Amino acid sequence: MKKIIILALIICMSLSLFGCEKASDDRVVGTINGENIYCWEFNFFLTNVKNELLSQANVSSEEDEKDFWKSGEIDGISAKQIALDKAFEQTVLFKQKLMLAKKSGIALDSEMKKTVNSAVLEIQNSFGGEDALKKELYANGLTLDNYKALMENSYLVDAYVSKLSQDDTIKATPEEIENYYNENAKALRQEVTAKHILFSIVDQNQQPKPENEQQQAKELAEKIYKEIVDGTIDFDTAMNTYSEDPGLETNPDGYTFGKGQMVEIFETTAFNAEIGEISEPVLSDFGWHIILVTDAKGASFDEVSADIEQYLISNAFEEYVQSLSENFKIEKFDEILNEVKF
Repeated sequence: MKKIIILALIICMSLSLFGCEKASDDRVVGTINGENIYCWEFNFFLTNVKNELLSQANVSSEEDEKDFWKSGEIDGISAKQIALDKAFEQTVLFKQKLMLAKKSGIALDSEMKKTVNSAVLEIQNSFGGEDALKKELYANGLTLDNYKALMENSYLVDAYVSKLSQDDTIKATPEEIENYYNENAKALRQEVTAKHILFSIVDQNQQPKPENEQQQAKELAEKIYKEIVDGTIDFDTAMNTYSEDPGLETNPDGYTFGKGQMVEIFETTAFNAEIGEISEPVLSDFGWHIILVTDAKGASFDEVSADIEQYLISNAFEEYVQSLSENFKIEKFDEILNEVKF
């Protein structure tokens, strides 16, 4: 199970290819008030959107992924077009935030630069050095300078949010913080204990199994889930009979984990389930999981109130920026975006 535990990076990166083909692609995909939106900026948001849509659609193989981007639809709209539109919207929103920050006088100071450089160094080390990081960035349509620029701009936006919060342009009241805490108990869990039945789609070397074996794993997961729900077999018996988790022998009572310690779909499913609830099969890079949450540890109000405040302030900031949308003239160059390859 240790393979499921992952390192959370400061800015999420994916190993899948971005749309624009070369690193530091300076083609212009649009403008905001005449300021260019470059393809390398769009790339970052596109890959996150693509991964989100693939996860929601339970796409489990490279072949399925190709089919999804070629002919897949969501509510009658092509998946590719949804990804392009959503990524462009996210890029525009981030650029709007950045432009407002700079207009307010926020600038990158020496302390921010030092923090960014330290963060980049930490990420480099996690990849095995600068050359290894550059290789991954290049595969994702970015250079190291692009990546640093994205991080620096994120720090500028964060500083702008702090400024707006300090002068009460955006805020979260004590009542709002308390109401959020009371209404989001599951989301505020600090720790969950969960068992799972793993139907693997990778071999012992963590390489994808053949397509037919991956399909068999999916079908078996669906079959066993139905049998558990129908009462034909109990969860523990099914787990001990079918699970391909190599850590089952040493963790027969499941895994106890906090946020950021498991792959996203596993964590999200477990943290949002009721105690005793059995999930439908969900897909990760390792296979199909049927998850049973056996315990959960909540956070006290004092422990999470500051985080809730920051979350609500972030939402208020989004609304603030959107309220100023009429001040931004946006152009979108579809002829460039339509050249993006999936």
